[in-house]
Amino acid sequence: MDNILYEKQVTCLYCNLPFKTTKVKQSKLIVKHKDHDFCTHYEGEINPYFYDVNVCPHCGYAFLGNTPELRNSEKEILRKNYIERLNKINLCGPRNMEDAITSYKLALIFSTLLEEQYLMTASLCLRLSWLYRFQNNPQEEERFLANALNAYLSVYEFEDLNHLAMGKATLFYLLAELNGRLKKYEETRKWFSRLFAEKNAEPRVVKMARERWYDYKEQIKEIGI
Repeated sequence: MDNILYEKQVTCLYCNLPFKTTKVKQSKLIVKHKDHDFCTHYEGEINPYFYDVNVCPHCGYAFLGNTPELRNSEKEILRKNYIERLNKINLCGPRNMEDAITSYKLALIFSTLLEEQYLMTASLCLRLSWLYRFQNNPQEEERFLANALNAYLSVYEFEDLNHLAMGKATLFYLLAELNGRLKKYEETRKWFSRLFAEKNAEPRVVKMARERWYDYKEQIKEIGI
């Protein structure tokens, strides 16, 4: 196995069986640049995003490393609605782009079925948009950016923002940035304004937002809105 890849033992959150899956050594990665929606581009042929989703070869459940433990009621929802009908595939070895997209779409199905996992759904949709960006597929990239935006709006509406892991300011930044990428400039303006009004916003997020809002204002001038 390539020296940047290694096998990690993971326990499935659905069937509780252990399995080994391929991961990337973070210490070996070299960053080329980062996009304004936090997508990181790396040197070399190995893309660490390909390996973020664990796919259990025993039952087919797909999940990110930070997915919370499943309650019995959630397992029953997954069993009835998908697990029993799932054709199991083995994605535990090295992955290509199509394998990665498949793994994220599987995880997205499970996250969507559980309905309340808005932040997980948003993260999966955003990362899918990045994969399509790497693939130079703007139509699918935009589709999943829009899905991510809708999921982050659900986070804003239904989650406790004061205990949000990413922080309220970062959520507002993403809502502004995703709207901007989708050319919804009035919404972009609204979310940046909310971020700037946040008294406890992290200075680095405010700085990043001010620089990005300047970019969008220049875009708006150019198209004459």
